[in-house]
Amino acid sequence: MQKVLALIDAQNLWYTPKNDWNKKLDYKKLYSLLKKENPDQKIEPYIYLILDPLVSSDAFISLLRCIGYVPRIKFIFQSDDKEFSNTDWSTDMVREGRNLIKDADYTSVLVASGNCAFIDLFNYAGMLGKTTNLFCFEKDYSEKFSQKVDKITFLDKNVCF
Repeated sequence: MQKVLALIDAQNLWYTPKNDWNKKLDYKKLYSLLKKENPDQKIEPYIYLILDPLVSSDAFISLLRCIGYVPRIKFIFQSDDKEFSNTDWSTDMVREGRNLIKDADYTSVLVASGNCAFIDLFNYAGMLGKTTNLFCFEKDYSEKFSQKVDKITFLDKNVCF
């Protein structure tokens, strides 16, 4: 069975539904869509979250695990000058994605995010002969992806509640 490495940028996917439709991403619907678009393949979906350590997220993380996601968590913190730190996963996601791609037998790499920081990851996956897939909201799509990605799936309100 072919394996798909899926990297889900939860922060990036949170903003469009919230800002455009006053909705939230339904992670169960997203997971179902990932499986539907990759039939007969084993999906390993890593979801990258930035959480506030002062707010309990245990139930949300448990729900994600029950759906089938592998949570990766960073906690935000405030420095002495009251600036929030640790608020971006992009660089770490690309680094971990590169390591996972080269160390495992994935045939395909899927990224759910409109963040152009992942172009480097798509380049790397392509050099290794992996199929590349992008899932993002259409308004977040950049033409920069067009030469780097084999398949693009646009998300819409149907993956929200």
